Amino acid sequence: MAATSVLDLPASVRRGRIYVALAAVAWSSAGVLQRELTVGTATQLAFTIQPPTAVTVLSDTFQVEVTAEDSSGSLVPSFTGDVTVAIGTDGSVAKNAQLRGATHASLVNGIATFPNLSIDQTGVMYTLKASVPRLTDATSRPFNVLAVP
Repeated sequence: MAATSVLDLPASVRRGRIYVALAAVAWSSAGVLQRELTVGTATQLAFTIQPPTAVTVLSDTFQVEVTAEDSSGSLVPSFTGDVTVAIGTDGSVAKNAQLRGATHASLVNGIATFPNLSIDQTGVMYTLKASVPRLTDATSRPFNVLAVP
């Protein structure tokens, strides 16, 4: 791709964030490539949309978003794979809660979205764990699942 500035490169805007795939973008005034910038290699997953701090058991669904990142925490849009989300810490009294909804999603541009999750038992300090082969797992912030008011 012949780019004369960063603005000439493809960018995707998602939820107010701009992701730019960086390649050769450092040019001299004569149009000669000075150096090549590259995106890092994916090493970890991260929750970029966390679960809400409290949800109602089975009646509230929630969404989380997981991204593939390099060691400095930057999105790696070229990484592909299937992410699995599961209960990391079971906050229920009986420790047998089930995560409902689509718990598998493909990374698209380094991002996987899980739109309709719910948990079937009340409890406190639940966490979710996201995993994909070859990357370090991610753990969500803690959240509570409340009884129907």
